[in-house]
Amino acid sequence: MFLSHVKQSILYSVWKSILKLRDSVTVRRIDVQLLQQDFKLYYILKEQADTVAVKNALSSAIDVMQALSSSILHLLSKVEGRTSLVSKLSDMAGQKKFTLGECRELLCTAAKLQVQESSLHTHLMQLREGVLG
Repeated sequence: MFLSHVKQSILYSVWKSILKLRDSVTVRRIDVQLLQQDFKLYYILKEQADTVAVKNALSSAIDVMQALSSSILHLLSKVEGRTSLVSKLSDMAGQKKFTLGECRELLCTAAKLQVQESSLHTHLMQLREGVLG
């Protein structure tokens, strides 16, 4: 029992030390991130000597984005119109395919009827020759 208590105490101490180390590492990481952000901010502010220039650059960027937006909307309406036309064209192609299938069947039937007609005509000629002959 005493040995188990000692093991638990050691385990608790190790666990507590690990947590302290983890917390310390986390704090150090946060400190490093803050320093990196401070450095970035310092660099940006150092490079930005004129706030008017920044304002003008942002204004120009917004103007370009608005122009692109209206162009995209214009093109989108054209694309939607084309999509409707393509859909109608697809429907028509399906109808034409069905009609071509029906035509193929009718041509096969006409060919069969032509063969029958030719056969009957030949048979009729043979019958006439037999009667008149």
